[in-house]
Amino acid sequence: MNTEYTSRTVLLSTAVVGITDQYGNSMLARALLDSGSQRCYMSESFSQKLKFKRSREHLPVVGIGGSCTASTQAVLAEMNSCVTEYTTRLKFHVLPRVTVNLPVQSININSWKIPNEVVLADTTFHESRAVDLIIGAEIYLDIILESQQIKLTESGPTLQNTQLGWIVSGTIPDEACCYSSIVSHSSESVEDQLMRFFELELCRTTSTFSLEETACEKHFERTTKKDCSGKFIVHLPKKPYLIDRLGESRSIALRRFSALEKRLNANVNVKQMYSNFINEYRNLNHMREVLPIDEEKSMQTPYYMPHHAVLKPDSTSTKLRVVFDASCPSSSGISLNAALMVGPVVQDDLYSIILRFRLHKYAIIADIEKMYRMINVDPADYHLQRILWRDDPSEPIRTFELTTVTYGTSPAPYLATRCLKKLAEDNKPTYPIAAETILNGFYVDDLLKSVGSIDEASKLCRELILLLSAAGFTLRKWSTNSCEILEQIPIHLRSNQSTLELQPSGDIKTLGLIWSPNTDMFKFTVPQWHSSSEITKRMSDFAKLFDPLGLVGPVTVQAKVFLQEL
Repeated sequence: MNTEYTSRTVLLSTAVVGITDQYGNSMLARALLDSGSQRCYMSESFSQKLKFKRSREHLPVVGIGGSCTASTQAVLAEMNSCVTEYTTRLKFHVLPRVTVNLPVQSININSWKIPNEVVLADTTFHESRAVDLIIGAEIYLDIILESQQIKLTESGPTLQNTQLGWIVSGTIPDEACCYSSIVSHSSESVEDQLMRFFELELCRTTSTFSLEETACEKHFERTTKKDCSGKFIVHLPKKPYLIDRLGESRSIALRRFSALEKRLNANVNVKQMYSNFINEYRNLNHMREVLPIDEEKSMQTPYYMPHHAVLKPDSTSTKLRVVFDASCPSSSGISLNAALMVGPVVQDDLYSIILRFRLHKYAIIADIEKMYRMINVDPADYHLQRILWRDDPSEPIRTFELTTVTYGTSPAPYLATRCLKKLAEDNKPTYPIAAETILNGFYVDDLLKSVGSIDEASKLCRELILLLSAAGFTLRKWSTNSCEILEQIPIHLRSNQSTLELQPSGDIKTLGLIWSPNTDMFKFTVPQWHSSSEITKRMSDFAKLFDPLGLVGPVTVQAKVFLQEL
């Protein structure tokens, strides 16, 4: 009998775990489960992402065929399962690189029938991606759950249940291997090689998401929905290995509120603005009251956010904004922000947007009113956004839950901008011009766009107003360098400013690049220097000039040279 042997790809087990340093900072990591490794290892690049305290420890590492390298440093870290409550503390020896990307090539799993009840330890196990950790034999058998295996295909890999979730390993049928992903550079045409050369000359790399950012994206796609009015409803993207470790937070929020109340009572005007801001939240149903009896019945650990005021005297709309502090640690040392995923940046950088902003003759600017608060949070997450408030010290302190995306929570910028992106992607066929503008012409909630004609501008404005209003967003403070375009915008939506400050997002305005619609010119506000003020290199005035395009580089470079000589 003749037996034909066919070489097959073997899939190694990977899992996504949470890694926490001694300061409580945490991050998701992709780990290879290797029962043949005597130690646990961590890549140099991942070890630099967290504030590990490194210790000197020389460890020779011998591989197949006697190949040898060495680790000279080690870190202690807490490893948490993203699926179960399993946690352990491990020593990781640091190596420049722990292994190659796994699997070596991506795998087609469309024909595999993974049961719905199975929670994978690594949802991207079939995609060729970097590995951050190697989990060795010292805990390998501890995390394996006995007698829980599922064969995916007759000749394919096996699912094995573990404390980290279900892992996948075993031989892969040839038809599942995506060989097309491997390109032979020797067969490239001259044109292809030239294109690759120019791409290198651009000094630009393809943006890739981290594990946490990828998990955040998948969480958004899986959980985001719309209500009957068209508004988005989002779930807060939680780190499962930290959210359950939130401790008691009401006592510190109460102390912070008492201190805030004393400051407000000392300034009647600020107190009135603060009360108006909170009452607006209530009137717009952006928060709801939690009765004492409901607080006692709650089975979930709530999180209470302290809050404070940020004054913006030069603002044309909101002179005072209340900022919620979701970074305040609970009794366990874990804050809400530490237990939430941040999410990737889904908009273009400010530099690119400003360049395109003055690419064509007619420039248009506007911003979305209360963008964060136009996006609802799912009721299941209300308990994580509690605050304490009362209008007067004679009243009892009441508890409220914020029901919209909240400024001060770490994923808020991502959730808001991601909803904008989804709105554009879902409506490209109906509103192609507006959708393209939302994808490429918004910096957070600010629209910066230029067009070549009045007709194009008119169509763009109409589409943007219709598309954004369908999701509850109101585009206001319209301004342009063309009176003919501005006349087509309702008066109540027009801006009463003569200039626009282009600056990074934030509550406190800084000196920035200023565009004047009337003259269609960029201007700069030079910091005022006073001889009576203390002169230091650290607080140099030239550093206060916000110049993302480098337009006044020839001026500021003189100050930099002076400091260098000093």
